[in-house]
Amino acid sequence: MKKNKRIGTLITALIVVLAGIVFFAGGFSGDKGGEYIGFSTQPSFDSIQMKWKQRDDVHYYEISRAEVTFDAEGEAVTLPRDAYEPVKTVAGDKRRYTDRDVETGHTYAYVVEGYKKSFGHLKCVCTTYEDGSIEYETAGLGRPALLNNGEGENHTNSKDKIYLYVQCYTGVEPTGGILYRKGSDEDKYRVIDYKLLSKEGFSSGCEILDDTVTPGVTYRYKIRTTAEDKEKSYQSPKSTAIRIPAVNFDARYDVQAMTEEGFAKAFVIRVSSDAYNGTTLFTDEAAQYQVRYTDPETKQDVSAVFDAALQESSVDGQTWQAVKKRVRLTAGSTIYLKYALSGEDTPYFGSNTAAESVLSMDGYESGGAVYEGSGYGATMMTLDLVKEAGEACCDFD
Repeated sequence: MKKNKRIGTLITALIVVLAGIVFFAGGFSGDKGGEYIGFSTQPSFDSIQMKWKQRDDVHYYEISRAEVTFDAEGEAVTLPRDAYEPVKTVAGDKRRYTDRDVETGHTYAYVVEGYKKSFGHLKCVCTTYEDGSIEYETAGLGRPALLNNGEGENHTNSKDKIYLYVQCYTGVEPTGGILYRKGSDEDKYRVIDYKLLSKEGFSSGCEILDDTVTPGVTYRYKIRTTAEDKEKSYQSPKSTAIRIPAVNFDARYDVQAMTEEGFAKAFVIRVSSDAYNGTTLFTDEAAQYQVRYTDPETKQDVSAVFDAALQESSVDGQTWQAVKKRVRLTAGSTIYLKYALSGEDTPYFGSNTAAESVLSMDGYESGGAVYEGSGYGATMMTLDLVKEAGEACCDFD
């Protein structure tokens, strides 16, 4: 019995010693998982510094790294946890580390995990890793993203101007950029001049304008950013291409009233679409007609708003067809539209001689028109019969 007891004691002692050796050698990385902690990075041309949220119960932090690749759309490819290789272990009272073993222009993903001692065992209690996401940074200039900035929010593209936005999500702040363009009638990209619209100068988020386009041509753009450091010049990789046509993102129309001013239950207008517009759909949903005129009997100024319902359309003003849901107006074409007026008061049509005579279609309210241009969002249309001009835009604000 004593012999068996002695053997059991020796085995227990041996297990404790081995566990201690593994523990203090740092060869046992413990359980994965733990609470997610905040994480930030600060790049330079030859290093990447990272900071994380410190915890008082952490014995040490293990920092792992993997090099990042990008897909065809320029998005970073997410990585499984086992794709990261340990590069450094720092004490638990630290909350930052600078990785100097990097190559300029390369992008790296990092994971920081904190371990604490628990009954002779190391347990991961905090981490910056999240399954399905990736934390990454670039040493030097990161790959920029080039965006269409003329879809209706800040500026509006037209047949003469294309607005672009440069966005850099990683890397140091650029100080310049090289813009490449290829038209649908060209075989290869070439460097072009552009106008910088941002007052702060070229930066990781700035607006630029190309006003040298040819109407009707579709262009592809790429950009690379530039910077200087310690008398050296650097260039980023090129962005992925973006395709933008030089057309009217806001439609333009010539409008003419075909019905004379006066009390009327219906009126006819002629609408001609600019050659560089997209397709316009006029629908049978209610539009609004606003008029301001001088009453022929009282000689008083009157303002009124009436509902206007599209009933018929014609391509020549002679042969008419009932509108079933919608009618199409293509770029460079003309259409005649007949609207019926209704309201609490007797309808009055101001034609093009009243003080105000406007037909409006609000995509957020009742509809009335859909502009299928290159922008996106709800259509807002105004046809001014006094000015004999109209416009439509896609408003996504």
